[in-house]
Amino acid sequence: TQPALLHGPMDHDNLNTPARWILSGCAAAGRAIMTLTRSTACAESIVYVEPKNPETKQVQVIDPLSTNTKRQILMAGYGFGLSIFSPMANLYQVRALYPSVKPILAQPGMAVRLCASIYPQQVLLRIMQVNLSTPVKDHMSPWMAFGVLGVLQGGVYGHANINFARKLDIDRKVNLAMMFRGSGFAACRDMISQGVPFMVSDSLKARSSSSSESSLVASAKHWGAFLGCSVMSTYMSQGLHNCQTAMQTHNEMTHVGAIRSMIREHGVRFLWKGAEARVGLLIITNIFNEIFLKPVWNGHV
Repeated sequence: TQPALLHGPMDHDNLNTPARWILSGCAAAGRAIMTLTRSTACAESIVYVEPKNPETKQVQVIDPLSTNTKRQILMAGYGFGLSIFSPMANLYQVRALYPSVKPILAQPGMAVRLCASIYPQQVLLRIMQVNLSTPVKDHMSPWMAFGVLGVLQGGVYGHANINFARKLDIDRKVNLAMMFRGSGFAACRDMISQGVPFMVSDSLKARSSSSSESSLVASAKHWGAFLGCSVMSTYMSQGLHNCQTAMQTHNEMTHVGAIRSMIREHGVRFLWKGAEARVGLLIITNIFNEIFLKPVWNGHV
């Protein structure tokens, strides 16, 4: 018999609703293209048994999206979405650490132009970031993966910080070869700021829900606890983030020198200086982790 042109099986019980909608929409587009072109070159053939009725006859289906394609769609969603917010948060933190740039940023449209000018590169860097860190998670551990993710994310932040430092006259000697400066700070930062919410989210979900509650109440409790954890972990790691920013915006600063510079300029406040912008970004980042990254890392697609 001719294989059925269907949307292949996904882990619907564990796949979150936004990811399921995105993949279902892409699969529908794929089916339409395959029907028009009568081609299944990019599809994946699967022997499929209806999970709710396993006694039914096995059928061969053509999934218009291969497993790898689904993973790349979710990673692309992560990159395109997060890169809208990340440069704005970087620019806010640079402004908080270096008040001398405020008159330049006060010019109409300057902040938007600065962020828009690096958006395409930021998207590509973020997609590369999650693709490179995923094998680490698969073969080692999520904690190690978030350490690697932090180093790579430090490069993404570094790309933005270096562009801003040059265009805002903070230090014109910096260049893109310095993107990964302060990697020690970056690895520790993201193990705390992203690793903690990611690793405890399932536990929070189990503890915050009960069988007697409606799904809406259970979901609200879960996301409330999850976002609270995100805020706490962001403040815990802000000092590390500020130290890396200092290294990336000054071409000769060392790890120890960055700590000394932050203490000298801001005192103990460097531990939370500019955290309000990063709280917003990390909440968005951790939501994106739940929607886009978790289905990939937990094998739900």
